[in-house]
Amino acid sequence: MLARYLPFMPVYGATTRVQPVYVGDVAQVVAQVADAPELSGRVWQLGGPDVMTMQDIATFVLRQTQRDKPVVRVPMALARLQAAVLERLPGKVLTRDQLLMLAQDNVVPPTESGFEVLGLVPRSVQACVPFYLERYRAGGGRSGVFVPQR
Repeated sequence: MLARYLPFMPVYGATTRVQPVYVGDVAQVVAQVADAPELSGRVWQLGGPDVMTMQDIATFVLRQTQRDKPVVRVPMALARLQAAVLERLPGKVLTRDQLLMLAQDNVVPPTESGFEVLGLVPRSVQACVPFYLERYRAGGGRSGVFVPQR
């Protein structure tokens, strides 16, 4: 929505690395673990195959929504000030807790991936996200239910 209404795309924690994961892949792990008592009681670290910075994600969103806008890194001091105000508004658009989360990488070490342990291959951002973002393109687009293809 920010890409639709702002003249630029703000990015918080621009260099923070994350590993987006498709919820359907997480659900597959949950189902497999629920059916196998020997797998219960463990911590399952799940991350998708793509490691991206927050700036990479902002750029990807702009490209997928066909919007030509600059990506602007929001300095942490300004972000904290914004969050102190915005977290008091309905909807909590940005909170100080979110900024704390964005201050550190959130990436699964390859040797600890729950997908690998279970022999599953998670879907990439490119395989899932463009469908969801299509409706935010300039001029609109379709919306509906995503059915992933393997």
